[in-house]
Amino acid sequence: MRLLIQNFQRRYDPTANNAHERVDELSKGLLKQIDSLNTIVSAFSEFANLPSRHDTKIDLTQVICKSLSIFDEEYINFNAPEEPIYLIIDESSLVRVITNIVKNAFQAIPHHRKAQIDVTITKVDKILQITMKDNGIGVMDDYKDKLFIPKFTTKSSGSGIGLPMVKKIMESYQGTITFRNNRTVGTTFVITLPINEV
Repeated sequence: MRLLIQNFQRRYDPTANNAHERVDELSKGLLKQIDSLNTIVSAFSEFANLPSRHDTKIDLTQVICKSLSIFDEEYINFNAPEEPIYLIIDESSLVRVITNIVKNAFQAIPHHRKAQIDVTITKVDKILQITMKDNGIGVMDDYKDKLFIPKFTTKSSGSGIGLPMVKKIMESYQGTITFRNNRTVGTTFVITLPINEV
């Protein structure tokens, strides 16, 4: 914003025929920058101050199914055990985690490629695992150590807060989130959570 104003001051001629247009152009540029800053500030505020948890006993399969319902079901394969899996967790936080990862997955799939996202729930003893596998472009080697760092993003309009927020939510439940590039194409995110239904 400072550079924008300084450049304008150096070049602005109030007697020029297009003086009004130049001021209008500057105003629009500044407003766009302010909107961008507001988005970043809001995102960091949300990351620093996650809403208070309201933990309740949920049916995990039902909640994840509801989370996925906002996306085009044609491109999502959802696999879960037949028996219910109960978990004590804040439902809105879990929905946020699932939708964030799936949204990122869709954005990582090139337009010329038919999207496919596999979401799978598995349960081993007292450990719950949720895997989300996509057929996108994968994660570049240079980015692998940065995905969960606040403010890092590979998207032109991203705030870089989504995945760090997901990690923060998972860690608040003694869980983890990791990822790996698939052997052929895409990425798999893996969430693990201790089962605490009692």
